[in-house]
Order: sequence, then C-alpha cells, then structure tokens
Amino acid sequence: MNNSNSAVSIITPSFNGSKFLPQLLKSLRMQTKAHEIEWIIVDDCSDDDSIRFYSFLSSESKIGKIRVFKNNSNVGAALSLKRGIKLSSSDVIAWVSADDYYISNDKIEKDLQILRSNNDIVFSRYTLFGPNPSKAQMAKLIGEFNSDRYSNLLSIMISNSLNGSSMMMKKGTYNECGGFNEFLVNVDGDFDLWARAILLQKKIALSDTTVFNTQHNSQTSKGIWKMTIGCNITRLSYIKFLEQTGEIDLIREKFAKINNIDEILLNLVINYRYVWAIKLFDYSLIVPKRYKELFNDLPAELNAFFNMIDSLSDEFMNTSVFQHFVSRYKNTIVRGERR
Repeated sequence: MNNSNSAVSIITPSFNGSKFLPQLLKSLRMQTKAHEIEWIIVDDCSDDDSIRFYSFLSSESKIGKIRVFKNNSNVGAALSLKRGIKLSSSDVIAWVSADDYYISNDKIEKDLQILRSNNDIVFSRYTLFGPNPSKAQMAKLIGEFNSDRYSNLLSIMISNSLNGSSMMMKKGTYNECGGFNEFLVNVDGDFDLWARAILLQKKIALSDTTVFNTQHNSQTSKGIWKMTIGCNITRLSYIKFLEQTGEIDLIREKFAKINNIDEILLNLVINYRYVWAIKLFDYSLIVPKRYKELFNDLPAELNAFFNMIDSLSDEFMNTSVFQHFVSRYKNTIVRGERR
C-alpha cells in the first residue's frame, strides 16, 4: 500500500496469466493517476508461475494499492470479477482482463473526469485487437450514446462492441443494475450488464482513449457454442421483457428501419444468433412480411434450438439479478413515464 485513498479500483481476474500480467502492470504504472489506483487481482486457481509475479508486486512503489486474492476453486472470469468488485474499496470500479492493458497513459485520469461530469459509465472509444500491438487492428466506436434506450439496446443486441476491459463505472451504478448474473456462468455477462444499464437509462459516455485486447486461442470468447447459447438467452430475455412491459413495438419499429437489415438478419442466421429476432417479429404489423417468412420453415433441429433457448431464457428471467432489475425498472422508468 502506497496510498490508502484510492480514486478507482481496477479488477483483474486471472487464470494462468503470468505471461500477460507484467505488461498490464507496466501500463498501470504509466498511468498519470497510478498513485490513486487500487489494483485487485483475483487469481482463479492458476497452476502456472503466477505466484512468482504476485511476490514481485510487494516491491511495487508507483501504484497506490495492490491486493491479490485467490479463489478456493476455479469459477471463471465473470465470477472472479464479481468477487473482486465486492472486495473493492473505491466508489469507482474498472476492470481489465489479465491479457489486456491500457495504451493511453491518461486513460484513468480522463475517465474519472468524465464520470465526475454527471456520467455513470465510460468506455474507451478505441480498441486495438491482435496478438500484439504491432500486428493489431484498430476498432473505433462511432458516435455517442443518446437518451433513446431502445436504439442503444438494439445496437448492442446486433453487435456488442462495448469493450469490458475499457470500462469504468460508478460502483453505485453497478449495484443499482444488479451486478453480474451468475446464471450465465462467464458467458455474455458483460452484454447483460450493459443492457440493464441502458434500459435503466444510466448515462454512458466515451473517452478518447485506447486499450489493447490480446487475441489468443485460450480466450473464453473462443468457445463459440457457449457464446452462441449465452447471446441468445440474454437477448431473447430482454425482448420478452419489453413485450411484457408493452414497449416491444418501439424496438421493432427501429429494427425494421435499419438500412442494412438484410445483411444483419443473414449474419444472425449464419451465426445461430437469430432466436431473439424470431420473437421480435412475432405478430408484428411493423416488420415487413418477407423478414418474418425467413423463419417460417426452420429445420427441425433449429426449432429444437429455439425451444431450448426459450426455456433457458425463462429460467434466466426468474433469477434474483434479473428480478432486481425488473423491480427497479418498473419503479423508476415505467412509473416516471406514466407521470
């Protein structure tokens, strides 16, 4: 501990991350606000030489505070992240995966300024993806988030480009949204959290900063079928929820007006992420008939897949985290609009 007053707690879940953690440490030490960082590492039962790296941290002098915890069993990144957030001592949280790091040395400083300007969540506008920075591609978030929660939700339902390792959030916002849902078991938990934040109309901003995302074969996101199932469950659940609240046509109309809807639907079908679109089109007078007909004659195995996702989404919607969101949504958003 070099500073007991932390401005931000940065959570890093780590499983066998010893080859990546030194670069992340270097990027945190380079931050203009390094002395105000509380870095919390949650080790998920690593069996590499991570302990050697953790021992080395005892001599660190630039970062304000470093705390290392170890799980009793391997639970995965999302649940490790949830534990780290619970153990954090700051009013502001961020997370960076063990294999990612900040490129911009003023990332923390800029994000804190934006949060203090009446915002709830901040993401970096720029992300480098690749095995290393010299072989990386740049992705840029275009535009800004607005007050139209349906457009914002639809945007991340089609393609979630919000990078968790670039996020900074008020801890109060995280708690109000209900935190990570353990039902998802490390798959699509970030989208689920963003969706709740968007529907609860939390103010999301972008900073002109850059982070680096390492691409390698052992990442959770490489589990294609797990991700496919998780993505369908979460998205279908929010479509069902908006149907229950009577708001479904508001998002149907926006979807039907998208310029490249043909390309989007084709991509959803090819990647087996179409289940929520079927539900979105059900009984709609807004969506053109030709789009609904795409799903009229699905093969038996795809219908079976739809039914499985439909059942799992019912279970998901009954979880305590989702019900916490439902209660807050009805008490704040819906009630406020009725007034």
